[in-house]
Amino acid sequence: MFWFLFRTGASYGHHIKVRFMFRLKKNENVLLSGNVFLSGNFLLSGNVFLSGNVLLSGNVFLSGNVLLSGNVFLSGNVLLSEKVLLSGNVLLSRNFLLSGNVFLSGNVLLSRNFLLSGNVLLSGNVLLSGNVLLSGNVFLSGNVLLSEKVLLSGNVLLSRNFLLSGNVFLSVNVLLSRNFLLSGNVLLSGNVFLSGNVLLSEKVLLSGNVLLSRNVLLSGNVLLSGNVFLSGNVLLSGNVFLSRNVLLSEKVLLSGNVLLSRNFLLSGNKRSSLRKRSSLLNVLLSENVLHTGNVLLSENILLSGNVLLSRKVLLSLSLSLSLSLSGNCLILFTFKPK
Repeated sequence: MFWFLFRTGASYGHHIKVRFMFRLKKNENVLLSGNVFLSGNFLLSGNVFLSGNVLLSGNVFLSGNVLLSGNVFLSGNVLLSEKVLLSGNVLLSRNFLLSGNVFLSGNVLLSRNFLLSGNVLLSGNVLLSGNVLLSGNVFLSGNVLLSEKVLLSGNVLLSRNFLLSGNVFLSVNVLLSRNFLLSGNVLLSGNVFLSGNVLLSEKVLLSGNVLLSRNVLLSGNVLLSGNVFLSGNVLLSGNVFLSRNVLLSEKVLLSGNVLLSRNFLLSGNKRSSLRKRSSLLNVLLSENVLHTGNVLLSENILLSGNVLLSRKVLLSLSLSLSLSLSGNCLILFTFKPK
């Protein structure tokens, strides 16, 4: 039984205001419809169904299956466990723990510190700010903004337009489609698929099998390991390390200190314009390298292993610099040092 105000059961079409602590019997089901305003400290166990305009303020603990529909506002310290469905315009503020199967649809605002675990589906316009931990199978769709420290683990699917800023950690299998901006320190591990227009800035680590398609901008310190496929217009700037089997196609710009190791295929128009301030930097290409299209290599260049350079190749060197070719080399161009 409720301690105050009304008996347990359903209440339809009325404004229900509770301004002090109340309890239900253990595992009792609660159905509240209409405009619901609950303030104070709440502990509800069992299945909870709140529909209409719902305002929960204070410390809220909902266990069991929770369905909140309509315009939902949750403030204070909130714990939602087991199956949770929040639909409509959802505002979550302060510290939140959502565990089990979590479904947030409509316009969703999550602020401060959040932990969402289990199977998580966020759809519509989603704003996540503060420290955010999403674990398990995570599906984010619509326009999504993730700011500050973000940890996404498990199988992660991000679709439509996304802004991920601050320190971002994506682990296991990651699929990013449409337009993406990832800024701050970014760690993407496992099998990573990035499609659409992608901007990765500052320190970026991509490991496992990596597929980047369409227009890609990688800036800052970039480490790409595993099998890497970059297609479309690709700009890699800063200190860039590419390891294992790498495919770069269409227009490719590599700037800064660039290390390419293992087997590489670079096709289309490539410009290795490696600059730091007004000076040029170094390029190391090792093992089997195939360069096709128009290639410009400038400054200190070391080519080792089996090297094939075809079509128009320009090597721009000064008298104080050197070119070293080792292994089986086929050079198809006319070279005139400046």
